[in-house]
Amino acid sequence: GLGIPAEPLFRSLYQNIEEAYNTSVVAEHFCNDHQEIEEIGNITPLVRLLHRKLNDAFVQVINAHAYK
Repeated sequence: GLGIPAEPLFRSLYQNIEEAYNTSVVAEHFCNDHQEIEEIGNITPLVRLLHRKLNDAFVQVINAHAYK
């Protein structure tokens, strides 16, 4: 291991993924609400991909904590 206590490391990882996930939710809603702006329409697929990936990571972290 890294010599880092598992619980504080996990807590930090959880908080970072949760914050990134919540940010991705806001970004996706913003993109969906402003499709009339060409640049936002152009980045929407990337924002949706990031949101899906962060959702998967968040679920994995939640499940890892639930089953430990």
